[in-house]
Amino acid sequence: LFSFSPAMKGHTRWTSSTSVEFIPDEGEMKPGRSYKGTLMLGKLYNISDPELEKFGFTFSTVPEEARITMEDARMTSDAPDIAKGKGTLELSTPLTSEKVRECLKAEYGGKNVEVTVEDAGESTSHVFCIAGLGRGDADQTIKVTFNGRKAGFEADEKAEITVPGKDGFKVVNVRLTKADEPYVDIYFSEPLAEMSDYTGFFGLSIPSRRQIIDVDGNAARIYFEKMSGEDIEVSVDSGIRSISSERLETRYTTRIRNGEAKPEVALPLKGSILPDTESLVIPFKAVNLTAVDLRIVKIYEDNILNIESHPELKSLHIILGK
Repeated sequence: LFSFSPAMKGHTRWTSSTSVEFIPDEGEMKPGRSYKGTLMLGKLYNISDPELEKFGFTFSTVPEEARITMEDARMTSDAPDIAKGKGTLELSTPLTSEKVRECLKAEYGGKNVEVTVEDAGESTSHVFCIAGLGRGDADQTIKVTFNGRKAGFEADEKAEITVPGKDGFKVVNVRLTKADEPYVDIYFSEPLAEMSDYTGFFGLSIPSRRQIIDVDGNAARIYFEKMSGEDIEVSVDSGIRSISSERLETRYTTRIRNGEAKPEVALPLKGSILPDTESLVIPFKAVNLTAVDLRIVKIYEDNILNIESHPELKSLHIILGK
């Protein structure tokens, strides 16, 4: 009743008087592939037109994909010279924790380091940790690799984070987490000095009546009331101290987006010398749009002066060469 290309084995069953389905045998349908199917309608109904005896259709299966998400490096007040990295491996197909341990590798300072994977059984999400990383004077990088091909995936997945060096006290990253109780995480290159009250050292440019500051090692988390999607300016006073009594060189400020970006289309360039027509590529950036209408205006050397008569073209800057 059904035929497929590439071929696959399976069985057919009726789910109602007008519905039939094909169920492939286990392992027959491969991930990340496109299939062409044919339903032999002529075997079900008396069809006078030969061209309608076969109904063709196409479909694609979800590819095997993996994604690694890393948190920023963490240090504690008890061991400020030792860092650890934590991350999550998200999979499109479940794997056992044992298989993930075989496929997940990490490198630090040019050497392989141990990766600890939490027991999660057979799951699509696995949390892992890389601990005991000695910090040097300069920044170093943790490189994490998931050997996807070894687990039957189409490609490997890689991620990396920076372990800040001991030379200088600074803010290394700021992250916003949207939840029922949203918060901002501020990561430093050193654990912060312990204080009874951090109020005044951290600021958010939102009129929230309640902000709670929680400091843990080199990270400060600021909880705030859920607000509308306005951008948030995060500030850290230069008077904040590290565990070694260092201060920030200057007051730190940054702006983070709280909400979805507004629909926009733009050309990310100020000018361009266009190549020949066979290799012409014009990049553009689109945000939160389902489609973009593109208008191309062809300009010749003998009519370039006519641009002045079209206000919408005055912003064009053209370099003509031979």
